[in-house]
Order: sequence, then structure tokens, then C-alpha cells
Amino acid sequence: MQESHLSYLIQSIGVSQTFLVQGLVYGVVCLIGAQMLKVPEESESNTKILVNENDFEPKSMLKTRAFYLLCIIYFFGSLSGLVVIGLAQDIARDVVGLTPRIAGYSIAIAAVANALGRLGWGDLSDVFGRLRVFSWLFLITALSMLTLSFWTHQAIVYFIVLGLIVSSFGGFLATFPAITSDYFGTFYFGSNYGLIYQAYGLASLAGPFLLGLTSQDTQAFFVASLLAVVGLGLTLIVRPPEVIN
Repeated sequence: MQESHLSYLIQSIGVSQTFLVQGLVYGVVCLIGAQMLKVPEESESNTKILVNENDFEPKSMLKTRAFYLLCIIYFFGSLSGLVVIGLAQDIARDVVGLTPRIAGYSIAIAAVANALGRLGWGDLSDVFGRLRVFSWLFLITALSMLTLSFWTHQAIVYFIVLGLIVSSFGGFLATFPAITSDYFGTFYFGSNYGLIYQAYGLASLAGPFLLGLTSQDTQAFFVASLLAVVGLGLTLIVRPPEVIN
């Protein structure tokens, strides 16, 4: 929807005016939304500490093994989604061989899967635990990217695989703030998650770089599936940091 909306505005009023309109719309929406924010009242019930009751300062977090393992997990967890999500329509057209009209459905499928993944996987992580959900997401991603590497000639298969990959991508984005607060506390959460989020930024650079290194997109998909397997292995060895006395 956003892409078609922007295309219409660019054709109608030009690129510069489109930026102006978008900026005004975003500004109004953000200002209205900000007026609705209120600090929640403290709950009378005892707060349940999921992992530890210690708040790590950023410099203390950087000294822990868990921080670096989580960064690597975040990097591998984001990579496949970033490789696919921005090129979903191009992959459908150039790799799978779909017509431009049918390939256009991939944008809607990716958007819906991303939203549902953020909602669903986040809820599941509250029930089954963050690392267990991470392992499921890596397994789904690895199998889906492997399928995309070798079996890409049927529209239904591509759309299902695309939905699984992007849903898992959304799951990682939704769940990583939670595990950051679980492991390192909430008092310095803004600084701590900002540091861990750099792994996502590196993945956004590595995705196009990976596509450029390989002669075919399917080879990049295969490499991404292998990296997802590595990420799955890391979920088995990462442990909460020791509480500082």
C-alpha cells in the first residue's frame, strides 16, 4: 500500500513535494500519538523477574559473553529477512519467473507476514522462552532459505516460503528487545538495546553485500540458510550474564 501510494504521489506532484507531504503526514500522526502516551500506573502485584534482577550499565554489558553472542544471533536472525524482504517482488519475477502482476502479491504477503510474525512470535516467547523461540525461528528460516535455493518455480511454494521467512524476521525484531531487558535489565535499556541493535544495522549492510558476492541469488539464499543453522547452534550455548554483586 505504501509503495503504490508513494508511486502515485511521485507521478502526480514530483519527488520533492512527495517528501514534503509524507513529512507533514508523519509529523501530524506522531504529534497526535504522543498526546495519548501516559506513564502506566505501578502494578500492586509483585513483578516477576524472568532471568535476573540486575541492571547492567552499557560498559558492564560490553564485558559479558552474552552480549556478543546475542549480537551474532541478531545478525544471523536478521540477515535472511533483509536479503529477501526488499527484493521480494524482484525475486518473484526474475528467479521464480512469475508475471509482474502475480509477483506484486509478494509485497502484500511480506507485509502481512511481517506484522503477524511480530505479534505471534512475541507472544510465544513470553510462554515458551526467548531462546526456544529463537531456535524455532532459525530452523524455519534455514529450511525456508534452503527451499528458496533449490525449488523456486512454483508460485504457491514461493509465497509460502516468503511468508515464513518474513514472519521469522518479524519475530526476531519483536523478541530481541525483550531478551535484552531479560538479560541486562530495564534501567539502561535504551543504551543497551541501542548497542545490540547495531547487529541489525550490520546485517542490513551484509545482505546486499552477500548478494553481490554470489553470481546467482539462489547461491546467496543457500549461504543465508547455512548462517541460520549457525545461529541455531548459538541459541544452544548463550546463557544469561552473571549478576553483578
